[in-house]
Amino acid sequence: MSLLRVTAHMASPLAGAQHDLHLDGVLLAASPGIRGDKAPITRSTPLAEILYPPVPIATIRARGHWVYACSGLEHDGRPGLERLTKRRDPTDTESLAANYSARSGPGRNYCLPIPTIETPTCSWLVIGRRRGILELLRYVKQLGSIRRQGYGVVTRWTAEHEERDPVEVLVRDGRARRYMPAEWTAGADWTRGPTRPPYWHPALSEPRVVPGQPCELRPEVVAAVSTLR
Repeated sequence: MSLLRVTAHMASPLAGAQHDLHLDGVLLAASPGIRGDKAPITRSTPLAEILYPPVPIATIRARGHWVYACSGLEHDGRPGLERLTKRRDPTDTESLAANYSARSGPGRNYCLPIPTIETPTCSWLVIGRRRGILELLRYVKQLGSIRRQGYGVVTRWTAEHEERDPVEVLVRDGRARRYMPAEWTAGADWTRGPTRPPYWHPALSEPRVVPGQPCELRPEVVAAVSTLR
């Protein structure tokens, strides 16, 4: 296992809230054990049926909890706002075989605000196997939300070795870099939610620290990370 900076080189902006975009979730979605599954995981899937096939990332285990050894999304871009609009013109309306409502139902008009991040690259700090990570990321062509509309297109992936403290996959400059169990920190404010993929599943909810939150790691968590290299 090595400490790596994994970078996605982008051809279009990322769409949607990106605090949930952790590299472990991206790699699990690309894993052969998940990709193309005939029974995909939903919010109602029981916790015992959530699969965690092997991925080339280390796991950090401490105080009865575990997470993958990778950070959340990091970028130097700027926030943007675009709008996704659907509105039928008179020609479309005349071509319809039946009446429709422009205010409700599947034929309604809408103008949805889409928060975006305009950045040439986005990256993650991860402890893992470089070759295995890049092999899985070959299947990842887009990131973020609303990909069908052309957002989040990735042109290529790179992974370079980093010389820094491996604890930075969790905390850097006194702030959390990923979702972590609240028990791993001392005196930090916390909310509730998953600390490992899938980050939208309610059955995985627990007290957690969110990315960007000021926090201090407990000594046993620091010791667990130091053994991974």
